[in-house]
Amino acid sequence: MGSLQLRDLYTIDDPQSDLRKGGKFSIYDPYTTGTPISLVDRTGLWGDALVDRTLELRNQPGAGFSFTGEAMPRYENRVTLDPDVTDPWGIPVARTYYQHHAYDIELSKYALNKIAGVLTKAGAKITKQKAQGVDNAGYGHNHGTLRLGTDPQKSVLNTQCESHTVKGLHVLDCAWMPTSGASNPSLTLIANAYRVCDGIQIPTLQLP
Repeated sequence: MGSLQLRDLYTIDDPQSDLRKGGKFSIYDPYTTGTPISLVDRTGLWGDALVDRTLELRNQPGAGFSFTGEAMPRYENRVTLDPDVTDPWGIPVARTYYQHHAYDIELSKYALNKIAGVLTKAGAKITKQKAQGVDNAGYGHNHGTLRLGTDPQKSVLNTQCESHTVKGLHVLDCAWMPTSGASNPSLTLIANAYRVCDGIQIPTLQLP
């Protein structure tokens, strides 16, 4: 099966919850997505224990669910230059500070409880359930460092992704997005790049 995506909680309309922006579920076949090398990395299994776990995944039915949700911006999240560590060319390396917003954590708990309830009612046995913590142990789609807006005091770029203060400077990576959404941003970036480039006015040069 590999993996599938289910977009059932992209928005949340629940009178019992204050959450509104949600995300998507990914459904995994544990065998085809849980390769031996990933088992070694995630669980530390080796030798006979690794063989037994691989055979278990191969011969017993099961599925893994993960949730990718909206990530709210936090002022404290940032990238700085390390004052001591440099790369082979003597340039300071980047230091990344990133922790999840309280909204992200509550959303993760809510969504996983929802899917666990659905699976339990369908007769499934939940063997592990772990919500997102404050620290981000994996990877992420970083956004918002040059966010877009109409107020120059609260944003860096205008609605055409052009700098409020530097005329003609347009930014077309993820920096303009105030929040992350819950999907890979590549297609959104491409669509926005077409939009912005279509609106850029290139002055006509008058040749002598």
